[in-house]
Amino acid sequence: MRKLLFISIICVTLSACASHYGAATINSNPSGAEVINIEDGTVLGVTPFTTWWKGPNGNRQHIAVRFKKEGYYEKVETFWLSMRQNSADSALEEPSFVEVNLLTK
Repeated sequence: MRKLLFISIICVTLSACASHYGAATINSNPSGAEVINIEDGTVLGVTPFTTWWKGPNGNRQHIAVRFKKEGYYEKVETFWLSMRQNSADSALEEPSFVEVNLLTK
């Protein structure tokens, strides 16, 4: 009985530490906008592109990004991303879609 309890505790502990992933295909109108992660300032890519995020649990994650393109106003967009996949590859197979319209200066 103790062995079964110990194994159960190990399984729960390991699953709580497992990483979860979510992905999004990000597009802008017009395309060619640089997308910047608000949290750390890193450039994620240039639209259109698909990328993934890693999270500590399977909960949805609030993502904030900034779109920047010469001749257009910068725009901040936020969205919720489901972190339901167990790997980046599986997340990339089922990305969420984010599309933003940029305004001309």
